[in-house]
Amino acid sequence: TKKDFLPFFVQIENNSNFPIRVPRQSFEFRDSLGNEWKQTDSFEISQKYHRSAALEGYFAFPVRTLVFWNAFKWNEKIDTDFKNKQLRNQVQLSPEESSRGFVYFAAPKNIDYENSSILDGKLTFSVYEEEREITYTANLSKQKIAAKWTKFKNSEPALC
Repeated sequence: TKKDFLPFFVQIENNSNFPIRVPRQSFEFRDSLGNEWKQTDSFEISQKYHRSAALEGYFAFPVRTLVFWNAFKWNEKIDTDFKNKQLRNQVQLSPEESSRGFVYFAAPKNIDYENSSILDGKLTFSVYEEEREITYTANLSKQKIAAKWTKFKNSEPALC
């Protein structure tokens, strides 16, 4: 169903003095029960909103073509919309740059994903600065997260 996924809106800001890289595939979500939600692509999500042209067989030629064409254009528009809103595959940011977008996760099978307490969990992702990998874990109680890359006196970045 359409509710079988969880979108996270992610905003990444590079407030350091070095370029950073954040691969979208590095994001992982584990709910409060310990279930791992698999990251999914925008196309898989947009498929759930596609219109079917199956009714076209009930109509005469001109109407059948119009029904098919409308479904095709709608589906194309939905696919493009989800893709444009998704976080890029490889976010590369120079100092003072930012990027944002959605990361989508598919609900594990056989769980009550509509139970709001299950959505409290941990979102983990990696940031690469030069040759160094830094992994962040954010404890979540909402479906939004804003990641800010900040340098402190000890030169270690922190999630704010």
